[in-house]
Amino acid sequence: MITNARKESFCKANIELLELIWRIGKGLMYKKHIEAYMEHFFGQKPQDTWEKLKELEGADIVQRVRLYNIVVIKLKKYALRFLMGVERERIRSIEVTASKLMRNAYINAVILHHLKVDPIITKLDYQRFLDRYYPYSTFFVARNQAYQVLSRLYVEKGLFFTEIEQEIDRLKEIQVRSLSFSNVLRKYNISLLTKAF
Repeated sequence: MITNARKESFCKANIELLELIWRIGKGLMYKKHIEAYMEHFFGQKPQDTWEKLKELEGADIVQRVRLYNIVVIKLKKYALRFLMGVERERIRSIEVTASKLMRNAYINAVILHHLKVDPIITKLDYQRFLDRYYPYSTFFVARNQAYQVLSRLYVEKGLFFTEIEQEIDRLKEIQVRSLSFSNVLRKYNISLLTKAF
């Protein structure tokens, strides 16, 4: 059995790799995408990244999930606890679902494409990429926070693109509709309950 002290030393030695999986992949990422990011940002050969991932798997920090011929890497609870700085009891295991895998595949394919072809993004180092690309992309936020990210781009950053304005309007409309639907549903449920008694 590997001690927590040993696990912590593995996490500290591989902080960039673990943080990459956590921040860009939300704790779940295709092996080939991890290798591509590590090569782009840190000049690390894919074979070296794979060796590190196998070491982390042996230390019970990551889990390898094999889907046919595809390998997905998932952060385990210790890695999440280390990265988030919270108690184990407050950590939930990452669930591997088809929708998460599809979203992950799409998002990382888009980002890696941008890293290859976009002349501005290509020049960013890892930290500048996280500082400049990560906070202003709706790819990385929870579904209900996309409006806040777009609003910040629109108002604070002065990016007055028609597309952003239209997207904000659509999100506002969705919010209004969902609230009115929830209110109708709540009233309907209450009326059913009162009739039942």
